Amino acid sequence: MLGEDPSIAWARAAVAVGFAALVGACSGGEPDDAPAVPPVELRRLSHFEYSNAVDDLLGLDVRPGDVFPSDPHALGFDDIAVALQPSPLLIEAYMVAAEQLSTAATADLSALVPCSDDGDELACARSFIRGFARRAYHRELDLVEEQALLAAFAQGRAAADFREGIRRVIERVLQSPYFLYRVEFGEPQEEDAPSRRLTPWELAARLSFFLWGSVPDDALLDAARDGALETAADVEAQAWRMLEEPRAHAMVAHFHHQWLELERIEDAVKSSAALPGYLPALRGRMVAETERFVDHVLWDGEGDLTTLLTARYSFVDGPLAELYGVPGVSGDALVRVELDPSQRAGLVTHASVLAGLATPSESSPIRRGKFIRDRLLCDPPSPPPGSLDISLPAPDPDATTRERFAQHTAAEPCASCHARIDPIGFGLEGYDA
Repeated sequence: MLGEDPSIAWARAAVAVGFAALVGACSGGEPDDAPAVPPVELRRLSHFEYSNAVDDLLGLDVRPGDVFPSDPHALGFDDIAVALQPSPLLIEAYMVAAEQLSTAATADLSALVPCSDDGDELACARSFIRGFARRAYHRELDLVEEQALLAAFAQGRAAADFREGIRRVIERVLQSPYFLYRVEFGEPQEEDAPSRRLTPWELAARLSFFLWGSVPDDALLDAARDGALETAADVEAQAWRMLEEPRAHAMVAHFHHQWLELERIEDAVKSSAALPGYLPALRGRMVAETERFVDHVLWDGEGDLTTLLTARYSFVDGPLAELYGVPGVSGDALVRVELDPSQRAGLVTHASVLAGLATPSESSPIRRGKFIRDRLLCDPPSPPPGSLDISLPAPDPDATTRERFAQHTAAEPCASCHARIDPIGFGLEGYDA
């Protein structure tokens, strides 16, 4: 059994699910009735992972991925390998970022390359290259790769100085496919096995990107080098260590941000005429409530899905308390409050979710019902036929939302899908836009 520390209780489920992919690679074979193992996709870093990686490698506290050309999402997430195809525009953005990041990182070499003043510049450069590229590539360099990076350093040193040599090394590493992609070739198992076993380096990278959304640290790479990722117990020990890091909090928050489609409310525009009490500044407060609630439940609280979906408490500041009708809260700090269970319970009733799943002036039972079908029940409805007229009738001030949407379930081809969507959405008609 895993440990019972309540501060990371949520990880009992997360690690168990993750081990299905991670530990299975080091468990020594599959059962006789195991399904065929599909080929592994070449995984390009998502923009979130890219920003995390350069921050961990260079310590610049910047988010270059935020200004890259938008990545396509598949199944609602930004790290689905088949969707992350490179484009000429993105490749150019990688080049520009590598130039800018390498320049910024070498403005002060004292932290990045602490040995630069010891007199042996070549030995110092070699030491930096081995450590920096090992983390960037998630493995030890081979001799050819090391010599190529030393040549880049020598060219920069000859053209200017030691700093320029190091800058060119960084620039080159940040444009390498071994940094921009997670490359998994695996290694053979027993003869005639239907699949290949992940190498310890590849397993370390899977752990790191699963729990941190970033490159492995030296401790994890040392474990891969020293044969300390060979058993399920080895992997579990590293996972518990990694879950103690703040980076794990950020990764969990990023997952829930996408799962709950919180970007909808961040970009939402609402009608001041239909919603006179709504202010654009509420959008950030709504998202902050959900992020704080999720972080509390999963790290400090009950750590289970039931609480996420049914909790009778949340975290609100003054403006959100006024929106929810909660007395006694003022100011900008988020504080825990008990909510009226007849009005709100769990994530689905958070304003960040409900307002994002609505139009500028009205609720939307279709969006809300589809969200629950897709994100909570894993049973997404089929998209409507391309030739179908999906426009709604003009609003009738005397008709209820249920009456306006009744045409969806009146006849095919709409009825079969909307009979599974609309009733769920009508259950949330107690909440406006």
